Amino acid sequence: MSATQMIISDDALEILADHCMAARAVIEEAGTTSMRHLIDLLLYEVALALAKGIPSEQAGDYREG
Repeated sequence: MSATQMIISDDALEILADHCMAARAVIEEAGTTSMRHLIDLLLYEVALALAKGIPSEQAGDYREG
C-alpha cells in the first residue's frame, strides 16, 4: 500500500468512525440491545484499524486495556 493510499485509508476510517458514533447515539435512543452490541463491536474494530497507524507500543494498548 502506498503512502497516498494509507492516508486515504486513514481518512476513510475516521469518517467511518464518525458515522458509527452517530449511529451509536441513535441506537442508544431507539435500538435494541443486540444493535448496541453490534455497533460497539464495529466501533472496536474500527478503533483497532485506526490504532495500526500509531507506534506499535501504543497500538498494543487497545488489545490489552
